[in-house]
Amino acid sequence: MKKDGARELVSLLSQRPVGDRRACVFVGPVDEIAAATSDVLLKTIEDFDPTGTRPFLWAWDLGGVSSTLRSRCVLRFCPGVDARTEGFASSAGSVLKSYLEGDWVTLIEEVKSLEDLDGLLRATVEHLAPKVITPSGDPRYVSLWESLRDLSSKSTTLTAARVVAAFLLADERSLVVGGVSS
Repeated sequence: MKKDGARELVSLLSQRPVGDRRACVFVGPVDEIAAATSDVLLKTIEDFDPTGTRPFLWAWDLGGVSSTLRSRCVLRFCPGVDARTEGFASSAGSVLKSYLEGDWVTLIEEVKSLEDLDGLLRATVEHLAPKVITPSGDPRYVSLWESLRDLSSKSTTLTAARVVAAFLLADERSLVVGGVSS
């Protein structure tokens, strides 16, 4: 969605539904919109009229949604299937298993064998999401999720070396968080 689309949404949300039925509009993925578009949506959410059309914002990854926009929404986790990552579920599981077992050779070989590293990153983050929200979860899951999110939010070209470096950074972070290193 671009700024013009967000402005059109603002216009739509300012209209009242006909009759006594409620109207709603689904907007997303808001984790993939530009900052300027996010600002337009933010103003709309702040001035929201509950008797009008209700906006439902959705995102593939909550971590990609601006914190100011998130703070003005009611958050609900609704796991689903991301069609963009279906083909990478097996690779994501294999890479995650290699990471948890410390099998760096298999992890590197798996990452190097894939052409679409963005798909692998998305699938791995999706695979990690349910594990990260568990309060007593393994710190390695949280560290890896943060590291992969950092990498996917940068506008650099993904390479196998950058993906492997994200896994190594996560491993280093989890050692510090877990109290193994200081």
